Amino acid sequence: MKIYPLLLLIALFLFSHWVVLAETPNEAHISIKQLEARISTLEDLLQDLQQKQSNANLVTAPFKVVDKQGNVLMQINNNGNFTSLILNSQEKENSVVMATGAYGSRLMLVDGSNSALVEAHEDGSHITVANADVKALLGSGEDGRDGLVIQTPGIAPAAQENTGGNQGAGGGQMSAEISTQTGKKLALRLSDDQGKIVVSAGSNPAAAGSGTVKVANTKGENVAFMGATLEGEHGVVGVAKGGKDVIALLAEPRLVAVYNDTGAPIVSMGKSDKSDAGNLTARDSAGDGVFSAGYNSAVGGGDACVYRAKRQNKFCLGIGLPGMMGTMGN
Repeated sequence: MKIYPLLLLIALFLFSHWVVLAETPNEAHISIKQLEARISTLEDLLQDLQQKQSNANLVTAPFKVVDKQGNVLMQINNNGNFTSLILNSQEKENSVVMATGAYGSRLMLVDGSNSALVEAHEDGSHITVANADVKALLGSGEDGRDGLVIQTPGIAPAAQENTGGNQGAGGGQMSAEISTQTGKKLALRLSDDQGKIVVSAGSNPAAAGSGTVKVANTKGENVAFMGATLEGEHGVVGVAKGGKDVIALLAEPRLVAVYNDTGAPIVSMGKSDKSDAGNLTARDSAGDGVFSAGYNSAVGGGDACVYRAKRQNKFCLGIGLPGMMGTMGN
């Protein structure tokens, strides 16, 4: 800038002019003081102008950028703990929001009722996409879930179990998920239109390392089960009523069993424990056998036997004479 020398020349001219015109030394002294003050003011103004020109590309937040009609196109806010950038469309209800601060960082894209959110904070991170009909979250949720969660937005959860233990969280009614829950392992859970879990599949907590599939009824009770035996080695299929087993199909021993309301097996059909032949057994309410029929390897045919507990006797019918059922099932 060449303004500074010009101002000094003007100041010197004024100084010499006022000295000549001064009538007394005292008046000259006063004029000099006034001139020095004015020169100091001009120097301050010049310094401020130079500072502004050197910082021409710096803008202090918060500020807004508007179009000719005054519509806000861009806005930057800062309150010390949180900084955000908002971009708005001129023609549609579209916006982009970027923010970072003490509570983490996030990026949100909005187009009418459709939105996408990427968020990271000290408790985890997630991606959420949503429209009027569905909301999907991948990552760490606020309700104790980690994984993929699909919900129906705008509908309050119908069941406490479908909020991960937090009734106020969830962002909608549960539809499906592949996630962990507080105190639970990773599993697939499918819900009905009321948000109740109707199908679940995952690791069997009763047999570590094996899988399980459960199907629930309208009351939320498990009515069908497919998984592994307790040792986690053989397959099991079960049907239940009121939370109790009714029918079970076991791969080992090869067996189909029917249970009463107390959980005792009352009928079983399967492979004999003494040969590769078949066996059918009926039991009393306590699960004790009262009738059994099957293959008798000793005689090469079939046998049937009835046991009466009160008389402590057994009557058998088969190939040979009655009473020769001792080898039944061999």
